Formats: sequence, C-alpha cells, structure tokens
Amino acid sequence: MGLFELLFERKNPGRVGRIEENNKKPKPVGLFTLLIKLSLSSAIIYLLLFIFVLHNFSAVRLAYFVFFMLLYCFIAYKFIPRPDKSNVGWFGGLVDNPFRYTDDINRFLIFLMILLYPGRFIATTFVQFIMFLRGKR
Repeated sequence: MGLFELLFERKNPGRVGRIEENNKKPKPVGLFTLLIKLSLSSAIIYLLLFIFVLHNFSAVRLAYFVFFMLLYCFIAYKFIPRPDKSNVGWFGGLVDNPFRYTDDINRFLIFLMILLYPGRFIATTFVQFIMFLRGKR
C-alpha cells in the first residue's frame, strides 16, 4: 500500500467486492451440452495431469495431483469471488489508481475469479453429470 493510498482513501474508501459462498445447485443441461462440457473438462484435467505428473510419473505425484485437484475444484465450486468492477482503476482497469488501495483488492478478486474459473467449470460439469445420471433434469 502506497503513501498516496494511505493519505487519500483513509476516510472515504472505495467499494470493495466480496467472496460469496455458492449454495445453489447448477442448472440441468441437455445431453449434447453435457457431453461437450465433459469433453472440455476432461481435456483440462488431462492437460494439467500431463504438465504436473505424466512427464515425470510417480505414484506419489499422481496422489498429490488428485488430492490438490479435488481440493481446487471444491474451493472453486464453493466460493465465488465477486469484485466491484466499478472500482478497478482507471480506463476500465487498464491503469492502477494510485490514490486507492481498494482497487487493488478488487483487482486481486478479479485475478482470483480467473484462477478459480476452470475448477468451477470442472466441478459444475461433474455435478451436472451426477444430476443427469440420477434423472434430475
């Protein structure tokens, strides 16, 4: 946090986003959409598996990968970052506002949202797949 941010935003901070807990079940999808989403999710998982495990395979690395992938997907599915997009800097977020520290918090929430999106996509797809198998369409 810079000196300008401390001086100018101490008494009147800008709006800050939040991290929400996801308590909603995903909407059911049709078979064709589900197959496409399953294919994309499998491709993402295989790409990550190849990057982190298969180039230097060991059972321990595979176990770590499975554990951290499950943890990542759970966190990504359960928590959704919601940044306040009206306070992300100047020119739509292209330039940092040196007078506000709250835009830095919102920028971090945007980064977190981007980082968690693939895990939320994978987890949502598998929840929809389970719902499809149970017949809840």
